[in-house]
Amino acid sequence: MRMESIDTVGFDMDYTLAIYKPELMTLAAKLALTVMVEEKGYPEHVLQLGYDPDFPLRGIVIDKKKGTLFKMDAHRHINRVFHGTRRLSKRERRRLYRHEVVRISAPRYAPLDTLFELPEASLFAGLVDLEGKKKKGGRSAAYARLYDDLR
Repeated sequence: MRMESIDTVGFDMDYTLAIYKPELMTLAAKLALTVMVEEKGYPEHVLQLGYDPDFPLRGIVIDKKKGTLFKMDAHRHINRVFHGTRRLSKRERRRLYRHEVVRISAPRYAPLDTLFELPEASLFAGLVDLEGKKKKGGRSAAYARLYDDLR
């Protein structure tokens, strides 16, 4: 193949054409936070958040109403839930989701399936933690706004 005849090169998400390094994810997180502070009016201390490469997993779902991130198994049972960066106990998880039918296609949920979305999950968790410190028992509207602003 002669590259001089190629106008555009695209990259897929399964490592076959590109290897994604932590530096790329860290840069994406830093730039997203900078936009939140400079364009969305968030306080400067938001810039102290960072991308934690050990926190998010592909295939998690953000619940914009409750400020949670969760992982579902093959039977669509929610088996791990975090509110911000704090993992919820089995009892807390059941209290939140036992009687709910989760339809991840609903606007309330944001499924994160790609590598590019991992920094988003990490930053959302950190922002939820900051929101919780600001006001105990965070409001669901605040979580949706945090997600929308981050996105």
